[in-house]
Amino acid sequence: MEKEIIINELGDLKQAAAQITTLLQNNRKVFFYGEVGAGKTTLIKEICTQLELNDEITSPSYPIINQYFWTYQGEECQLNHIDLYRLDDLEEALAIGIEDCLEDQSFCFVEWPSLIEPLEVDNLLKIKILHTGDSSRKILFL
Repeated sequence: MEKEIIINELGDLKQAAAQITTLLQNNRKVFFYGEVGAGKTTLIKEICTQLELNDEITSPSYPIINQYFWTYQGEECQLNHIDLYRLDDLEEALAIGIEDCLEDQSFCFVEWPSLIEPLEVDNLLKIKILHTGDSSRKILFL
């Protein structure tokens, strides 16, 4: 596995998402790190396109969890897209049921995951997006 992917323009995002999607076979839980505006939600939308999830993917900043259901390669799938930016501590995350999302067989994409790092998560993929220019990004696998 490459340790990083360079995105020079938005058009490169599709290839980056395709590479990440191949890793989801064994890692359905993904933590996305990056500053505001780094492109976490944009990358997640493209990954969802690669997974043939045709619903409109929106940022879960206010509802905290958006859930999607679809069929991919003959398998009934669920995605829990979670944004923890507005939560203050681990107890709040536990109160919304974060452990259930991290322990089941669903896909779970978490933006701003720092406060849940003390939780043990199997088969976890960690991705950090660095803003390196107007439209360029560096995607790091941690």
